[in-house]
Amino acid sequence: MLARDVETRPAPACARCSHYWVTHQPATPHGCRMFGILSGRLPSMEIRMATGRDCEAFEERPAPSARPRGA
Repeated sequence: MLARDVETRPAPACARCSHYWVTHQPATPHGCRMFGILSGRLPSMEIRMATGRDCEAFEERPAPSARPRGA
């Protein structure tokens, strides 16, 4: 895999992953519980930059329930 391929291919969508969380820290707003990452960039981009590969720990977050809020 060439470096330019890594940069042009879209990374996995962290916001849809069950391991992703928002840290609420201005300098490091993105977190990954699986890898213990806190970063200013999406964790999937950090993994891609470090390894040259896409994140293999991606797990689709369950869809929210259809129950109305406040019920």
